[in-house]
Amino acid sequence: MHNQGLHIQDVARHFGVSRKELEDDLRILICSGLPEGYPDDLLDIQWENDHVFITQDLDLKRPVRFTVEEACALLTGLETLNGLPGIAEGGALESVTLKLLAAAGEEGLRAASLAGPQMEPADAATHATVRDAIESGAQLHLTYLSPQRDKVSERDVDPLRLYSLDNTWYFEAYCHLVDGLRNFRLDRVQEVRPNGRPVADGITPAAGVPAKLFTPNDDDTTVTVQLTRQGRGLADDYYAERTAELPDGGLVAEIRFGSTAWLPMFVAQHGGTVRILAPEDLAAAAREWLAASLARYGG
Repeated sequence: MHNQGLHIQDVARHFGVSRKELEDDLRILICSGLPEGYPDDLLDIQWENDHVFITQDLDLKRPVRFTVEEACALLTGLETLNGLPGIAEGGALESVTLKLLAAAGEEGLRAASLAGPQMEPADAATHATVRDAIESGAQLHLTYLSPQRDKVSERDVDPLRLYSLDNTWYFEAYCHLVDGLRNFRLDRVQEVRPNGRPVADGITPAAGVPAKLFTPNDDDTTVTVQLTRQGRGLADDYYAERTAELPDGGLVAEIRFGSTAWLPMFVAQHGGTVRILAPEDLAAAAREWLAASLARYGG
C-alpha cells in the first residue's frame, strides 16, 4: 500500500517468490475481500503493465477483529496443533492461543476444550518419524496393514505431508510399489523407518489438504457405473479414473470407493441416473437393497 507502482519482478524478489507464484497469488487476492462479496468489497489490484497498483485496499490498516465464531474455530484448530508430538511449550502457538482465549471469553474456553485427534503412543512415534522424514527429505520403508484386503505389505515411500481428517491421522506419500500418490493411515502403519535413500526429485503432493473429497488408498474398490446424460456430472464429482462416452450422451465411468457399503444409498440418492455395472456382487447387493426399501412402501 505504501509502495504503489513497483515493478512486479521487484515485488516477487522482495517476497522471495517467482513472478508466476506472485501472479497466481494476486489472482487469488482480487477474488478476496469482505464477507458480503459485493464488487466494492473485493480487493482491486492492477499489474497488467508490469507495475503493481492496489486501487481498492478495503481499509486493511484497521486491526483485525474476530467474531466469537471465528475465534472459536481458530481455537479448535490451535488445540489440535498444540496436541501434536514435538510441539514445544511456551512458543508462538501457546501465545496466540492465550490471546484468543482472552478475546473470546467463555465461548472460547468451550472451544478450546474440544480435543483434536488423539494419538496412541505408537501413532505418535510414527507421526514423529514421518514428520522428520518430510523435513529432511528422507525416503521411508514401511509395513502397512490393509484391513479390507486382510493383507500386510512392505513398500518404500516418499513422504510428502501429514494431515488429520475426521479424527484420523494420515500421511500422503509417493508409493514406489504402485508408482503413484497414496494416503496412509498412521494407525495402520506397523513399522516405519528411513531406508537411507532421499526422496525422488519433482514429486509434489496433491493440491489442498486433501484437495478432493476422496483420495486413493490401496484398500479401494473400483466400481464401474453407467451414468445417464443428466447424471454424467457425477463422474467429475467423484473423480472417475476412466470414462467412456455413450451414444445417448451418458457415460460409463470407473470410480474408486473407499467403502462399498453405502453404494445402494448412492444409487438411490441419484435415482434413475446411476446404475452399477461391475463388480456384479455389488450390483446385486444394490438391487436387493433397493427392492427391500421399495417393499417397505408397499411395492
